[in-house]
Amino acid sequence: MNKIEDRKKLEAIFDTIYSSYVNKVEYFAYNYLYDKKAAECVTQEVFISLWENFDNIDFEKNVFAYLISITKHKCLNILIKQKNERIYADS
Repeated sequence: MNKIEDRKKLEAIFDTIYSSYVNKVEYFAYNYLYDKKAAECVTQEVFISLWENFDNIDFEKNVFAYLISITKHKCLNILIKQKNERIYADS
């Protein structure tokens, strides 16, 4: 297989993962943040991260668990940032 065929195969795998999990990831993020726009942004960041690290992912393992782990950490980072902003605004 040449590079173009490899690239197309990777894109097809990514598209399948995206279409299978995008709504679940967004729902999970929304349940952390209670903010639709923030959940959409996190979802986008999660799939960008997936694409950027595609070569390092073991697809024999649970991809959904990997996506949820990334989502959880991104949501927690947002919540920590919001908390810190409130603390500094109050002082």
